[in-house]
Amino acid sequence: ATDTRRPSASAAPIAFATDSTVTSVQGTLAADNDAEFVIGEEKGTLLLVEVVAPSQDPKLTIHRADTGANLPDEHPNNVAHWIERLPDTVGYLIVVHKTGTATPFVLNLEKPRALFFDDRTLTAEVKLTVPANAVVSFVAPPSASIKAELVAAPKDAYITLDGLDVRSLRLADLRE
Repeated sequence: ATDTRRPSASAAPIAFATDSTVTSVQGTLAADNDAEFVIGEEKGTLLLVEVVAPSQDPKLTIHRADTGANLPDEHPNNVAHWIERLPDTVGYLIVVHKTGTATPFVLNLEKPRALFFDDRTLTAEVKLTVPANAVVSFVAPPSASIKAELVAAPKDAYITLDGLDVRSLRLADLRE
């Protein structure tokens, strides 16, 4: 998968809503055409991209829009999922590869913010104002355990904790 590819004229732009760190695009993959999307992000941004389809998830590749260079991630066996820090402040091409049949799909993108803990108290307090329906995600440093609390929020706000360490995956919804 070292192919070079630049965006075609049909590449659709994707942008995150203000203050949101998650966005998704729904579409249908034509039987014999790839779907292309472009996004501009800053160097060092942690970007997670995944494509989900009802039957079999299509293959996903990420390329620099300027040079067309393919950007593999460290998990090449999961072809429908990509996560990596972006090497430069440029545009990036996201390709959802054709499957041979018309395939409805959802393309999910996430750029979590880093969560920094106070060295003395080992706590982090996050205060933010986001528009309705916005989703904000954070990546925390490795820890034995994390306790999260929604202190003041609207009734329909909630926290979802996802553990990335596959040895001890825990998922919790905490509602106000």
